[in-house]
Amino acid sequence: MDSIGGIVVDQEVPAGRADDAFFRAGYGQGDIPMGRNIAVLSVDFQLGFTSGELSIGKSEHIQGAVSAATRLLECARDNDRPVFHTFVEYRSDGMDLGLWQWKVPSLASICPGSGWDRIDHRIFGRGDVLIHKKKPSAFFGTGLEALLRESGIDSLVICGVTTSGCVRASVIDAFSFGFPCTVAFDACGDQDAKAHSANLEDMSRRYANVQSVDDICRELFIRSGSVT
Repeated sequence: MDSIGGIVVDQEVPAGRADDAFFRAGYGQGDIPMGRNIAVLSVDFQLGFTSGELSIGKSEHIQGAVSAATRLLECARDNDRPVFHTFVEYRSDGMDLGLWQWKVPSLASICPGSGWDRIDHRIFGRGDVLIHKKKPSAFFGTGLEALLRESGIDSLVICGVTTSGCVRASVIDAFSFGFPCTVAFDACGDQDAKAHSANLEDMSRRYANVQSVDDICRELFIRSGSVT
């Protein structure tokens, strides 16, 4: 998978092509300019999704994203970019599961004492910030927006799981709150490669730039004055 101008290009109908109905309708006409104060938002790279022990964490696509995300976050820290991690955890009695109890009841396994809420040790770094959430978006019902504003963050690089679920929801809310986003496509994972690719392509049309970890490290984090 590769990107040109922030657009994923290994799809059957790449965004930005004359034969793409969305492009002809006016979508995906350019990249969103990123600011200077960039942070990384890592969505739900917790053991429940990365250990391979729970049903929701057995996808090879998720496992592949962990390695790329590790490189991304190391690059960010080396260039003094703050890193924010979200994780989900629910009460043992399931009272706060909400509508997940019908759609994804296995999330009830991620409860106090289970250990599934812990950020994967390959991903977490000293000084990283933890954000507890219960819904798909990193912003919904959390203090993330205020924390970003207070920290002077004006743009986000987003990675995590799953691409079609919590990553997409977080990208849409970041867009709605006015935070330009670049999604690291190889540092995101999903249960199915088609869902992953289709959602990346659609986010690139509507809400975000989409680039590889290598390009992000080279083009965005270089602004700090060093290259990893």
